[in-house]
Amino acid sequence: MRNPKADACEWDNGQGKSKVAVLMETIENLKAHITELENPGLTTPSVKLHDPYGVYKEKRLSNSPPIPEPPHLGPHSPFSPTSTISSLPSGRHWNNFTALEAMTPSTGSSVSPSRQLISIPPASSSEVRKFLPHATELGFFLDILSFHRSAALTQHPFGHHARPTPALLTTVYLWGAHILSPTPSQVDESTLLIRALHYVVTDTLGTHPKRMLHTLQAEVLLASYFFRTGRFLEAKARLGSAVSLVLSSNMHRLRSTHYPPFMLIGINNDMPVFPQSPQGITEEGEQINGFWAVFTLHKLISFALDPSGGVCGALEAPGLQIDTPWPFDIHDYRNGYLTGEIQGNNTVKHFLSGMSYNGRNDSSLTALVVKASILCHRATYLTGQWSPNMPQRESDAFSASFHSINKLIDEFRLWIPQLPQSGSNTANTRTLLLIHSLTNAATIKLHGIFSYGDPVSNEKCVQAACDMVNFTGIDLRTFGIVNSVYGVLWQMACQVFIDEISRRQTPQMTWPTSISEESLRHNLDVGIHALATFAGECAYIRYQQLKVEEAYAAVTATTADYVSSASSSLTPSQS
Repeated sequence: MRNPKADACEWDNGQGKSKVAVLMETIENLKAHITELENPGLTTPSVKLHDPYGVYKEKRLSNSPPIPEPPHLGPHSPFSPTSTISSLPSGRHWNNFTALEAMTPSTGSSVSPSRQLISIPPASSSEVRKFLPHATELGFFLDILSFHRSAALTQHPFGHHARPTPALLTTVYLWGAHILSPTPSQVDESTLLIRALHYVVTDTLGTHPKRMLHTLQAEVLLASYFFRTGRFLEAKARLGSAVSLVLSSNMHRLRSTHYPPFMLIGINNDMPVFPQSPQGITEEGEQINGFWAVFTLHKLISFALDPSGGVCGALEAPGLQIDTPWPFDIHDYRNGYLTGEIQGNNTVKHFLSGMSYNGRNDSSLTALVVKASILCHRATYLTGQWSPNMPQRESDAFSASFHSINKLIDEFRLWIPQLPQSGSNTANTRTLLLIHSLTNAATIKLHGIFSYGDPVSNEKCVQAACDMVNFTGIDLRTFGIVNSVYGVLWQMACQVFIDEISRRQTPQMTWPTSISEESLRHNLDVGIHALATFAGECAYIRYQQLKVEEAYAAVTATTADYVSSASSSLTPSQS
């Protein structure tokens, strides 16, 4: 008031810069820019920054169905059709590599063009139809009926929310094309693999209502695919992503008696992130089975790729408590067996402590597969800790653990339904065969290190190996494909037979046994034939077949030398 001015004073009140300050800052920026242009060699160019998540924030706030298009796949992008194919699976027709064209006609849908990279007409989705009979064998845990309706029987375009996510659908197409080979498929297998790896990353940024669950399913199928094709590092990478997803989503605490049903798992763009709540009993069952599918695959890959038992991983981390109840078979959820009183509490720990079976889900085929994989992994891990010169205290602890696991395996064997005696290629038959094989493998792993010096352990190993290749009433040729872990299971059985045949050539190592050498050789031939049946289409099984054939050839050569040496030492009268 004492110094009147034409312009009123400006006050920012702490909310921002005044008009004068903004103008002064603009002048300074322009001067700096002019200096850069006049002296390009004397100054460091400025870098313009932008918010890379701005578009996603706007989409989320507006609740708009379509998601942003992924960046353009340039010629050097790892997902582009023209990128190197050196990392593609070796084997069948990978050189026949062509880019996919968008085949979906314009429907007026709000789905972005990037979601229409692959579209196979529902009426001719031979890949889906070929995949479904083998789905559970490959780690598929979703409701197959609902998936089939949304994947193959709907007219919605690729990427629509009424259909599976692009990652899941593309991965199923990938498996279907793999199973169909060498029959021509509509889309090249290697191209489907690249698209699946692209979508499995980008789908989580979208708005599909089941994007987390479907991404988890895609990760499991991709891990199984890489395991089957012999790309073990990539199998472990995809499995690691699946494990991270279930742990970050608290899927190991579903229906826990210790934790609330939905817990905060992170902060994204200043907003809390919670795991997806299930929409109905069937979807809750899919989440439960999804966790155990990842858990089982983790155990099987660890068992198959690390014979010493050194692999533990995040699901074996100290202090990690698994409370999710045992899974039902997927059709049981539709029939209402997942009632409100079913909860979980230290599920794996209680199983290993020898607690009894007290529920339908405890003895479902899906749960029995999980438990058999736990026994296999635990036996492998335990024997990996043994050494012949252990201190007395460690030896006593090992002995206690050994007898505990051995008792648990024997008791678990009593709960397994018997294999059918008449030929029937059903999903239940294939699942039962896997349960029996894993249980026998657990026995072999546990007793194998003592079989050379202990007649009891030797007898248990030989009997378990004979049971593993006893396919009475089952025609393996009708299976089409099998779980890749059979490669190491049948290899273990064949190695037991080879070792026993070799042992019997040494007079100092003979002791009474209930199985003749003729039976041993017959069972060995059955095991080798089983490996050969599926070796042509599975790189991992083919690798195990070669190991068995090399070991058998070495024993055969040793036996021939022994017979020749014995014959040459005989006198003419003895001859």
